[in-house]
Amino acid sequence: MMSREQNPPEWSRADVISVLNECSNSGTPALAIPIEIGVPCVTLFVSVSDHEVVLATASESMETNFCALCPCLVSFSHRGRTMAFLSQIRDWNHGTNPPRLSLDLPTRLLAMEHRQHFRIPLRGDSDLEVRVSTQGGEIWPARPIDISVGGMLIEFPDDPDLPTDEKLELDMRLGEESVRVTAVVRHRRGCRYGLVFSDGHRGGEAQLPEELQRLVSALEGRWLGSERFQNKDS
Repeated sequence: MMSREQNPPEWSRADVISVLNECSNSGTPALAIPIEIGVPCVTLFVSVSDHEVVLATASESMETNFCALCPCLVSFSHRGRTMAFLSQIRDWNHGTNPPRLSLDLPTRLLAMEHRQHFRIPLRGDSDLEVRVSTQGGEIWPARPIDISVGGMLIEFPDDPDLPTDEKLELDMRLGEESVRVTAVVRHRRGCRYGLVFSDGHRGGEAQLPEELQRLVSALEGRWLGSERFQNKDS
């Protein structure tokens, strides 16, 4: 199997099947996005064969218009790296429980760079608490909007007027899990600030503190609804 540090120049069928088999065996969550409508659907890897990939989908995805022979983008996490592939829909069987989406086996996989990490949208009930400490010693509570292994988008109740490239300390808590990381302001619009985790990248690769990896993974699992597929069909 190919190293996860970079995309191999050529993917063999065995390479693709090996990675996707790992995802199926572990029940890895994934996002399936029909290209023609662009609406993501939460899914879970179920099985892989020499010619197809089968994903289980959430019940509410029955409203999603999966059309046979249409292209579909699938994004997932493998060994701490965001990966994706583009394939063609073979079949959409919403008569099973959970519904099943069958796709052609892709010819190659894309291991995304850190700037392309999937952003997990955070609702008001995400339970993630964020406090921001500035270089001037001020402490501001913030509402998280989305998060990825590369950074996050936050919103302040009152604009602290932080400049671009300002270095900040973020204290985040999710249940019993807490972590402090360094971040840098990359952009801002009103009270919303886009931050990059500055101590989480070395040599172009995401190398997050273990506590932050667990926190992001927990949020990803909640959002993708992986708990709905704990008892997937064989």
